[in-house]
Amino acid sequence: MNCFGSLGSSKQDTDEEKSLKATKFGKFEDIMTDKELCAQFHDLLKRELSEENLTFYIDTTRFGKKNFEDEKELEVEAKRICDKYLGLGSQDLVLNLSPSKIKQVARIMQQSPIPQDIFEEARIDIEMILKSKFLVFESL
Repeated sequence: MNCFGSLGSSKQDTDEEKSLKATKFGKFEDIMTDKELCAQFHDLLKRELSEENLTFYIDTTRFGKKNFEDEKELEVEAKRICDKYLGLGSQDLVLNLSPSKIKQVARIMQQSPIPQDIFEEARIDIEMILKSKFLVFESL
């Protein structure tokens, strides 16, 4: 499995191979398809107290690609993401997104049906944060 839950290589890499592999990736997108590198990147974000950025990115990427059975299923999942990451429904804001971006998502949540690209702009903002963190990860 990789960060997005699809199947990856079943080969078990040695520690030396993992270390060499980590230095070969030059793009953020590459790390997102490798389970071990994703885990290492997640560990770095965890130490920096910013792992929620990666989990939001993964959840919203899955959300955008999922074939929902009906509008209700999409609505329930959108609400879960909003509650977990954007603080909609509580006073806690989890992600470092602008208040205007959060208000934009809240407005879209009032639409019927909720569009499947509801989180696209917020996901892109978080992707930029993750890409900057990836530069730190790459230099370790």
